[in-house]
Amino acid sequence: MPNENRKRTIRSVIRGVLVIASLVCCVHSPSPRAFAASPGGIDLKPITVTPALLSPGQHPNIEARLVRAPNGTDAHVVVNVVATVTRPDNRTKSWNWKKIKISRTAARTITVPKEYDTSAAGTYRVEVLVYSSDMKHRLARRSHTFDVVERRQSEKSVQKGPTKAREGATIDSAGQERTRTYMGLGIYGNALNPAGGGMVLLWPSKYVGLEGIYSIGEFTSYEGRLLAKIDLSQKYSVYGGIGYIQVKTEKDIIGVTTRFSDSGVSGVVGVETALGDKVRLHLEVSAARIELEQTVTSGAQTVKASVKYAPVTIGIGLVLMVF
Repeated sequence: MPNENRKRTIRSVIRGVLVIASLVCCVHSPSPRAFAASPGGIDLKPITVTPALLSPGQHPNIEARLVRAPNGTDAHVVVNVVATVTRPDNRTKSWNWKKIKISRTAARTITVPKEYDTSAAGTYRVEVLVYSSDMKHRLARRSHTFDVVERRQSEKSVQKGPTKAREGATIDSAGQERTRTYMGLGIYGNALNPAGGGMVLLWPSKYVGLEGIYSIGEFTSYEGRLLAKIDLSQKYSVYGGIGYIQVKTEKDIIGVTTRFSDSGVSGVVGVETALGDKVRLHLEVSAARIELEQTVTSGAQTVKASVKYAPVTIGIGLVLMVF
């Protein structure tokens, strides 16, 4: 009998423990479910940053779009948004938007204010976070980066003195600059009318210049030209012009030293190549109608003599721009 009473007591205690455990589970289980439930259904679109490459002091346009997710069950949801910009030195600037209402028919675009410092070169990080209205749940997160790079010295010069830069430099399609020069001295050679000598170049204007050439050899010539030039790039230019040339030479004709000379209008087209900051190579084709003819008499003998001068020739010049 005592054994039966002991067994009934144990069974009663076990039943009581099970009942109490069940009650505890029933009481506590709804609470976690309610706490874990979060108002979802928010779709944070990718952040747009334009442009993604800037100079110090400039700011991009930063936007993030919030829309109602298609699978959302509620008619609308209220959220808080936080945006942060982190500089290359890890200093941050943040903004927040509270109680933003998003519905199926009303999306929202978040625009990050341009109220942060971009003087330091490097990579900047933008982060947008969406929280529930009570700030207990993070619903979405996006990040993006953009770069700030130092401006080249040439670009700084153009911005600080635009008028002076336009007059003092030629800029090609790549944005590079060629140093403006005004006067050059060099050597000159004529390939088909063999002669060599010196030349001088003057560029009072960026596009219009004057050239003088003196050469000696099989022919002695003096030539002055008016040139016009167009820069194709930092390295190459093309030029053309008209001039006036005087040519003379001496030949022995039937035992008599005879001087031949003529002059006329000349024309030239050529290419100028920059070999450095100060050195220019000229390769050109020039033309002139020169007739070197003389009637020579020696005693009883009279002859009509001529010296051949190529009407079209190739010239090469190497110029040092002195200033």
